Amino acid sequence: MPHNNFFQVMYRFLFLLAIVIGGLYALYKISSYMYPFIIAFILAYFMNPLVDMLEQKLKIPRAFASIISLFIIFSALGGLLTLFIVEMINGTQFLLNVVPRYLQSFVKLGETFVLERIFPIYENILSRFNELNEDNQAAVVSNIQNFGDSVADWGTRIATNVLLGISAVISSFPTTITALFISLLATFFISKDWDKLMQLKEQILPKKVIQIWNDVFQQLRNALLGFMKAQLTLVALTTITVFSGLILLRVPYAFTIALIIGIVDLLPYLGTGFILIPWITYSFIVGNRAFAVALLILYSLILVQRQMMEPKVISTHIGIHPLAVLIAVFLGYQLFGFLGFIFGPTIIVILESLRKAKVFHYIWKFIL
Repeated sequence: MPHNNFFQVMYRFLFLLAIVIGGLYALYKISSYMYPFIIAFILAYFMNPLVDMLEQKLKIPRAFASIISLFIIFSALGGLLTLFIVEMINGTQFLLNVVPRYLQSFVKLGETFVLERIFPIYENILSRFNELNEDNQAAVVSNIQNFGDSVADWGTRIATNVLLGISAVISSFPTTITALFISLLATFFISKDWDKLMQLKEQILPKKVIQIWNDVFQQLRNALLGFMKAQLTLVALTTITVFSGLILLRVPYAFTIALIIGIVDLLPYLGTGFILIPWITYSFIVGNRAFAVALLILYSLILVQRQMMEPKVISTHIGIHPLAVLIAVFLGYQLFGFLGFIFGPTIIVILESLRKAKVFHYIWKFIL
């Protein structure tokens, strides 16, 4: 009997594993074709409380409540985008006035470096080259030509990839605009008929599945909102720190620069170093070493602050222990590289939501 029970447990486990793998694969395939509608469903789901409030408290028809909600959300996003563009324009005008002056000094510094350092080395190499016999000179010339060909091929590949990337981005504009338009329309229709769709769901799915469905989505919604709040909190902390440091250093347009650095800090492959490291390097090269050291201290402070605050802030907003978040961030980095800083916490948020919804309890109960 125990022998048969073991095979039954293994059969249910493998059956459930096959369903999960097949479901994830099907979801991946479907999402590549139906992503505008998936985005629309997610938007409608998060927008639904606002639509319900307008419909129930202000007695606005649901269709108009959906339109008003879409207008409010995209107006807020448009306002933030407009503020960002205005600050970017102001910052760009400042850079257009400042960069040429810095560029001239950088060119003069480069000329001095070439005349004082490179030319003596070149003359020394040339004198030693002339001392070689013809065979050695031919070998050196051949190696230099091969190196030049390799550099040229490498540069050609980079230029080709860049041009192909630009072409792909430009060619994707019509598809992106079409998908955005379809997502907006689908969001309106899903939001307008949300109650009907939920009734249809209750007619098709068993009550137990619906209960688990609702619990999982509620937990995911709370966790996702908490995760977004945590990221915004970290960006705000970075922006405030950079702004305070630049104000102390008397840097013009400190708010614009701090805002850009804060937004870049949100991107996994870039981070604050994408802007601060070249800035520090340039300041050292042009001889402004005191300013470079101050920027380096500011950059170090931002890194320490980010590493210390990220686990605590995320755990506070999504209800997960800081050690678990720290482990998730580290494992995510080991498995996915820089993208792991996003994938790691996201995966643990999903797992925690499934745990709170007792999905693992039901799975374990089904297997045993």
